[in-house]
Amino acid sequence: MIVPVLVAQRYPEQTWVPSIVESAFAVGLFVGSAVLVGLSDRLFGRRRTVLAGFAVLGAGFVGTGLVAMAVGFGDALVFTAASALLLALPGAGLCMITTNTGTVRLLATPSSHRNRMVATWVLTAFLDLTDEQLDDIYLRKFPHAFGGEPHETATARI
Repeated sequence: MIVPVLVAQRYPEQTWVPSIVESAFAVGLFVGSAVLVGLSDRLFGRRRTVLAGFAVLGAGFVGTGLVAMAVGFGDALVFTAASALLLALPGAGLCMITTNTGTVRLLATPSSHRNRMVATWVLTAFLDLTDEQLDDIYLRKFPHAFGGEPHETATARI
């Protein structure tokens, strides 16, 4: 996120400001995962919760930018209080999105392959490989696990 960097540049002598602003996002993650996702899913369903998550995510970032423009950076306490409240929103929105999209991904995967799907998703999220290297990487290495044969040539990309 750019906000903590901006805050650290504006308040280099006040280390409490970036720590509060940065932790506000984490508070939003906790609140989103503990309360909002389940409540919103029960009331509105997964699809609408994902859409609402994107709206909450955007509203938090836009709101933080508007606060920075309106309040300015002159008073560290006022800026920190206002932006911390708004930066909790993107954390909650991110939970609303990732929890439900992950659930849908798992529900769409046959139960015999769910562990493999989760492991693949987690591993590829952290790999620094090109798209060509990732093409059918698990099918090539473990063809028996997916009931198929590896492709001899790389998949063409458009």
